[in-house]
Amino acid sequence: LNSAGSHPLQLWAVAQPASVEGTRITVEHDSDIGENVVVLESAYLATTFITCPRTASEKLGMKLPYMFLLVKSMDRLFSFEVEALDDRGVVRRLRASNYEVGARIEDDIGIVPLRLEENCWNYLTFDIALLLKGAF
Repeated sequence: LNSAGSHPLQLWAVAQPASVEGTRITVEHDSDIGENVVVLESAYLATTFITCPRTASEKLGMKLPYMFLLVKSMDRLFSFEVEALDDRGVVRRLRASNYEVGARIEDDIGIVPLRLEENCWNYLTFDIALLLKGAF
């Protein structure tokens, strides 16, 4: 995850179980792009993550519906979720992951597969409003 600035995790809450060996969330320099990046590694995808804003009571207040990510695939499972208000004011979740084989809608979440090129940086662009409208 590309992380510009001198304190890239400043606005993020970090969840990282201390008891799981090989789990780490660190900021490191990546030689491919010549910048600092956030590294998240764990044997347990569901317990190692970062969230923004730091608390559930805070809101980002984003006006544009686009989300851009620069992600380096390291031949491991990868997933991210976004929570957003739909056009009716209902909080919805969207998940994209490289372990899903097809898109589906469950009660409160829209799930889409994500194909990443291995061992290189992938630019991801998501139109959150369009995905919410199509899913719900």
